[in-house]
Amino acid sequence: MEGAPSIADLVRMRLEGDGAGLCRAARAEDHIVAGAAARLLGGFATDEAVDTLIGCVWDREEPRRGAWWEAVRSLGRLRDRRAVPALLSLLAEDGDGHHDEAPCRALAEIGGSEAVDGMLYLLERRLTDWFRSEPVLDALARLRPPEAVPPLLAALWQFLPGRAEPVVRALGAIRDPRAGAALLFLADSPESGTGLRRAAVEALHALPGTAWPPPLQDSYAERFLKRAQRDPDPDTARLATELLSRTGQGRYELWGLLRGAARSPATPTARPAPSSRSAPASRNAPTSSTCRTRTSTTPCSSTTCASRPYRPCAGRRPAPWARTRARRRPRCCWRRWGTRR
Repeated sequence: MEGAPSIADLVRMRLEGDGAGLCRAARAEDHIVAGAAARLLGGFATDEAVDTLIGCVWDREEPRRGAWWEAVRSLGRLRDRRAVPALLSLLAEDGDGHHDEAPCRALAEIGGSEAVDGMLYLLERRLTDWFRSEPVLDALARLRPPEAVPPLLAALWQFLPGRAEPVVRALGAIRDPRAGAALLFLADSPESGTGLRRAAVEALHALPGTAWPPPLQDSYAERFLKRAQRDPDPDTARLATELLSRTGQGRYELWGLLRGAARSPATPTARPAPSSRSAPASRNAPTSSTCRTRTSTTPCSSTTCASRPYRPCAGRRPAPWARTRARRRPRCCWRRWGTRR
């Protein structure tokens, strides 16, 4: 085979299991062939393949940028921890951060304490650069290391209020009770937007059942969920209601909300049923609860009429002091009772 191999030759090598030929092709000058060979090497878990891919990562010249991109992805699929220093070196370089997503994904797939420590160090250095910190936060959310909770809490206060959602998602993925107090604060803060409050409530909902409610010094957790329970987002309100239902104090708060809604003026109330002692309504009695005369359209202003459809006392026996006054009914009520005086 003369010169650089073609794509068809690379496919043939992959089908025949020729890892050595793919390693040679990955070092070719043609960046298209080198990138395709590096992508195919992701299926060879051999030392030679890993060493070749690591060499492609260190060789970051502009004509071969596609080759090292494919090499990073292949190293993530192979999950060889020897590639961690090379991947961390990619993230440590000064740049615009547009190529940080692939190394962070590869480190998340490889895992290990070395990868976690390296990403925590990078997160500490990038507290003022939210754009380059987001891929690192997503990788920590996939790894879920408990030792990342203190650095994540420090990053949380740095990125508030508009850039804190990736940090909250990472804390929710780790499911550590130490983050409960901070998440409750975000759920109750009026400065939290809809997305941030929803992420905080989802992180609280992901905490273990034995860790609920989170320990607080001067208050109780249910008080911080009232704003989230009234949030216009239905998912946020549903999760907050479910959190409130886990404790006795929360169920008491929900019961108070139900009683308040039952007494709300916006809630329609049923008309009381007429008593059996009430006089039957006349055939010509008005159908509304307002007594009106035959020619006038203004409501009756009499104190003895009481604007009731049946009796002035609404089915109850009037007081003794009111009986005498009720004997002489006003003229507007004659037609209503069908009799005079």
